[in-house]
Amino acid sequence: KGDEMPVKLSVIIPVYNAEKYIGQCLDSILSSPLGDMELLVIDDGSGDKSFSICSHYARKDERVIALQKKNEGQSKTRNLGLKYAKGEYVTFVDCDDWVDGNIYPAAYEYAKKGQADIVIYNVDAHRGETMYPYTNIVREQMLEGASEIGRFVMAAPYKICDGQDGLHSIFPVWNKLYKKSFLDVHALRFQSYKFEDVLFNIDAFAYARKITFLPEKGYNWRLRENSASNREMKYRKGFEMELYGIAKYLLQCTRKYEEAYRDYALCNRVIGDVLWECLECNILNKENTPGLMKRYRCFQKLMEDPMYQKAMEWRFAHPVSRRDVVIGKSGGLQCLPVFFILAVLLQNRKRIRGHKNT
Repeated sequence: KGDEMPVKLSVIIPVYNAEKYIGQCLDSILSSPLGDMELLVIDDGSGDKSFSICSHYARKDERVIALQKKNEGQSKTRNLGLKYAKGEYVTFVDCDDWVDGNIYPAAYEYAKKGQADIVIYNVDAHRGETMYPYTNIVREQMLEGASEIGRFVMAAPYKICDGQDGLHSIFPVWNKLYKKSFLDVHALRFQSYKFEDVLFNIDAFAYARKITFLPEKGYNWRLRENSASNREMKYRKGFEMELYGIAKYLLQCTRKYEEAYRDYALCNRVIGDVLWECLECNILNKENTPGLMKRYRCFQKLMEDPMYQKAMEWRFAHPVSRRDVVIGKSGGLQCLPVFFILAVLLQNRKRIRGHKNT
C-alpha cells in the first residue's frame, strides 16, 4: 500500500444483498467527472449476487476495488474501507443509493479552497417514484473554530420545521466529504453500535477546525423497509443494555464541546431516539416472548433512570414528532401508560405495513 499513488477521493461502499441496486449505485459514481478517485466496494457476506456484480465492475474499471468479507455489519465494513483508503478525502455511499455525478468534483474543490476537514451537501430522499427534498437546508457557509461549530451542532435538535429535522440533516455520513488525514489523526472510526453515523459525526464535529457547506444536491437516499439501517433493527436479547451504553457514550462525546454550548439538547434529543429504538426494536418486538404487562414493567424500570427522564422531559418541551406532542399534552412522564400504548400502536402499524408490502 505504501507504494500506491494517492487519489483525490476514496468512496467507501459497504454492500449487503444489494443485487437489485448496486449497479445503479456504481454507475452513478463512475459517471463523475472527478476521474482521480477509487471505489472501495466491500461485500459484507451477501447471500445474493452482489459480490459477483461488484467483481464485474472491478474488472471493467480499474478505479473499482471489490473486496469480500464475512458478515460483521456496516460499521466494521466502513472501518475496513478507511483502513485501505488512499484518498486525500473520503466519503461513504450506501449500496442501495446513488449520487449525482457532479457533486464530487464540486465538493472536492470546496474542500481544497477552504482547507475544510468536512464538506456537507444536500440530499433528496426517494420512496418509490416520489422524491422528498429531505435535507435541503444546507446553504453556502463556512464554520471555523470550536465556537462556531459547537453552536451549529448544539442548535441542530431545535431546527425542526416543515417536516425537516435538523438532527437528521447533519448526522448521516453519506452527504459529506472528510479529509482522510483529519480522520486518522483523531482516530475517528465507526463504533459497532446502532446510531453509528450520529456517534461518528458528533466526534468528527468536535475535532473539526473547518466545515464548509455546499448548497447543491448531491446524494439520493432510497427509503425502503429492508435497507441496511432497518435490517439491523431486529430483536436481540440484552439490546436494552447496549442502547443504554450508546446513551452513556453520547454523553461522553458531548463533553468534548465547549462549555458554553453543552446545553445537552443534542444529548437529550438522541437519547430520546435511543429510548424509542429500545421500545420499538426490543421491548415491543414480536420475537420478545414475555407478556405485555411484563414488558411494560421493563419499560417502567428503564424510565426510572434520570438520564432517560431528562431526555424525555426535554422532548416533550421541544417535540420532534407528533407522538411527542400527544404524550406531552397527556402529562408527559406522569402519563407513562400513554407513552407505552402509543409505542405499541406505532409498532403494530409498522407490522401491518410490512404485511402489505410482502
